[in-house]
Parts: sequence; structure tokens; C-alpha cells
Amino acid sequence: RSSSRLAASVGDGSDIGCAAPAASTCCSRIGQAFAAMANLLVLIAGAAAHHFIADPTIKLISPLEAPSFAPRIRVPSAAQFLALAPSSALIAFMALGGHLIVAERARRPQDLLDARRELFALGLGNVGAALAAGMPVMPNLATTMAVKRCTGGFASIGNAAGHFAAFFLAAEVPSLQRVPMFAIGVILFVDFAPLLLEAPRDIMHLLRQLRHDGNLTWRGLLSSDLSIFVAALVSPLAFGIIQGSVIAILLELLFAVSRFAGAGYTTLGRVPGTDIYDELNVPGSKAQELPKVYIVRFSGPRWFGNVASTTRIARRERRKRNAEIQFIVVDMSMVAFLDETALVHYKREWSNRSERIIVSNCCARVRGQLERSGLLEDVLPQPQETLVRLHHAVVYAEGLAGDALGPAVSFQATMSETAA
Repeated sequence: RSSSRLAASVGDGSDIGCAAPAASTCCSRIGQAFAAMANLLVLIAGAAAHHFIADPTIKLISPLEAPSFAPRIRVPSAAQFLALAPSSALIAFMALGGHLIVAERARRPQDLLDARRELFALGLGNVGAALAAGMPVMPNLATTMAVKRCTGGFASIGNAAGHFAAFFLAAEVPSLQRVPMFAIGVILFVDFAPLLLEAPRDIMHLLRQLRHDGNLTWRGLLSSDLSIFVAALVSPLAFGIIQGSVIAILLELLFAVSRFAGAGYTTLGRVPGTDIYDELNVPGSKAQELPKVYIVRFSGPRWFGNVASTTRIARRERRKRNAEIQFIVVDMSMVAFLDETALVHYKREWSNRSERIIVSNCCARVRGQLERSGLLEDVLPQPQETLVRLHHAVVYAEGLAGDALGPAVSFQATMSETAA
């Protein structure tokens, strides 16, 4: 229909503006159809090449087994279980991760995505696939749902029927199973070649991002997205698909945990003439240091893995400033909780300091922990208003330091202005 419309338009010289998009859409759909059949065409070409070459040294893929709904329950031995455990865990991890990524990209704003429900559905589907000697359920489930939403309910039925028909046909016709291994290699190479070609560009982008953040240290490098990207790229290439993927996952988890095991704090300043506080020495920030008042922001929960290193590194950085510090205001807006080790640590460390500690921007849970541990009563005596707003805490500290009208007058004046 698009071709005839294009021919008629060209014939009389009219409606070219409408015919060109129609022809482009038609060609695009034809191209998408050939792209979807590319893998099948490669397998057919590989089987035909093996048939004509007839070289017995060419390795073929394993014979296919016809799908069956008859349960095939066989209890594996301990050796089989141990041998299959790493691969099974890897398949489950990759299936859930890939499914959630595809579902997150394909879902509509009104669609709810529950990771636990998706995990249960994938697990139940894989149990059924195992009983029927089928393939593991991978991100195809989310892809099928996206196709169903775009093209109607028959798309998912046609997708499933096509897979079953292909498997039954290949199982019943042995000549179709004589597919050489190099055909699979060609498919994998074509699928992953764009990723490998884009790897240098992605590495340079992550390296520039790391340099822009000013965190070019060994700790910053190991906890950055660059290290996770390199581990995910190099490990499967160096150690194989199964072992390399397991090593990559372990390294990625280790690098991710190291982000929260570091110092995890930022030095803040105030934008002159405002009650806005921002990071110091960061491009785009207009914040400036305050005399005698040192403001820090904890970037995450305080727990046994980062509380001691935060105190040690922050103390070392303060000594390098060569400026008088009488008050330290701690912004806890990003702290969701403190574990028992952190509470004991701060109660010991903050009790024996020459500078006075004032905490602010605490959520209700953190305030409750500080109260129950005795920190607020014994170590951090301060007005309740300063616990919930950073500006109030800073003005309170400036008043105590003598840089305003006085502790009571300046703080009460600021509170009155805020209420007004």
C-alpha cells in the first residue's frame, strides 16, 4: 500500500511529503523484520555450510531435546549439585537483574514494579521450565510483555508458539541440528561487538567524571563506577563466562561496599547573604567558610565500617586548615540510622574534644537514637530547634562564638525571622 501510494505521488508530483514518511516506515519495518531473523539466518547458513563442506572435524552444537510437559524429576547427586550450584546461582542473578532492567525501561508510569513479586514469578517460571526440560526464563518475559502492550495480545501467543514450533521442528528433523559452533560464535560476536567498540569511550567518560569529582585517589578509584565497569568487562573475558561472571559479581559487590566503608563526609560553607549551604571547593559552588565554625555533612548511615575512618580523616583534614575552630556543626540529613558501634564511638570521641559538637538536620529515627543513647543529654546539649534545621544550628554556633549579637539574641532573632 505504501509502495503504490509512493508511485502514484511520484507520478503526478503531489503528496510527496506524505508518501516519503510512509515509504520510510515500510522500509524500516522490513529492516526490523530482517534484523529479527538475523540469528536464524546465521544458523541456517552455518548448517548449510557444514552440509556442503562435510568436514567431520567441525564441532557442532549439542543435539536439541524436544520440549515436553511430562515431569522429569530426577534427584541430583551431591557432586552434580555442587557442580551446578555456581552456574545456577549465576543464571538466577543474571535473570533477575536483566528482567528488572528490561521491565524498568519498558513499563509505563502507571505500571507497578515489585522486585519481590518479579523474583517469585521468575522462580516459579524456572521451576516449571526445569520440570519440562526447558530453557531458563530470562528477560524475555519482560520483553514479551512490552511487545504485548505495543502490538496486542496475539504477540505474546505468537512468540511462545513460534519458540515451541522451532524446537519441535528442530528436534524432529536431525539435519536442522547440524549447526556448527562457529555460527553461535558469529551471533555472540555480532551482539557484543558494539559493546566492545564502545568500551574505550565509556572508560574515558567514567575517568573524566572521576577527575571532575576530584577523587583521584586509590580509595576513590576502587569505589568508583569505573572500577565496577572494568571488573564487569575484563573478568568474563579473562576467566570465562561462568567463573568470570561470578568473579565480576563478587568484585562489584566489594567495590560497592567500599563506597560506604570510607570516610563519607563533605565540608560545607554558606553562600554569603543567604541561608543556603553548599560544598566547599566544588565547581559551581559559591559557598564560603565561616570563621570559628566548621560544617561537615555525613554522606550515609554511620556504622562500624566507616565511623572510625570518618573521625580519623576529618581530624587530619581540620589540622591542615590552620584556622581556629571552636564549633563543629554536623549535618546528618543523609544519615538514616546509627548502629550501636557508631553511638558508642561518638559518645566517647565527642566527650573529649576541645571543639563543641552541634548536630543538625536529624531525622526522627536518628533523634530517637541520640536521645536513648544519652548523647543529647550528656554530650550534645543544644536547643531542639537546632536538631532539625542546619541554618538554626549554624546561627546558634556563631552566637556562641561571639560573631553575632550574642547567643540568645542572635538565635532568637533568627527564629523570629523564620516564623515570620
